[in-house]
Amino acid sequence: MARRLLQLMRLTRLGTVGFKTNPMSGPVKHTKKIFTGFSLIELLVVVAIIGILAAVGTVGYGNYVTQTKIKVTKSNVDAISAALGTAEGLAQSTIDTSCTGWANCVWSGTAAGSAIGLTSFKNAYNTLETGAGATTGAVRFQTGLPTCSAATLGLIYITAAQPATDGMTVSVTGCDGTNSTSQYQLNSTWNGGV
Repeated sequence: MARRLLQLMRLTRLGTVGFKTNPMSGPVKHTKKIFTGFSLIELLVVVAIIGILAAVGTVGYGNYVTQTKIKVTKSNVDAISAALGTAEGLAQSTIDTSCTGWANCVWSGTAAGSAIGLTSFKNAYNTLETGAGATTGAVRFQTGLPTCSAATLGLIYITAAQPATDGMTVSVTGCDGTNSTSQYQLNSTWNGGV
């Protein structure tokens, strides 16, 4: 009897219900297992862990988004600088009759930069700013070097002396957002006529 009692205690302690551990033993005695919920401490620990993971993930995601915007701005500056080189080549070769010099290829009033495809550029920090113009758009034209600030993040400036001269320095500057005054700038010389 004591042996059977010990066996039942062992089964109860292991939480075994409804099956035999030894096929040669007698009929199975069903035992009740008491199910309990989580304690308040266990729930608080889980909530704290989830909160810590969410805080770390939010900060990491914010840094990822900022780094992506910086890279997009630098990539746009690189692309515009390369397009200026292509336009300079077209102006020199006279293959494209609508691109015969600085005024027609790049600095063309209301359709500024249409020959080099500036209408497709977007500001990485404000995607509503697209295209190019003297005072509006993601790409802006001016005669002096820009001053970047928190209000100009993502904007790209094409700077050249006016009136244009052959052999002038053209600067493409992007306010990249590394900090509020950070700039990424590429300079080239325009020799495609004025």
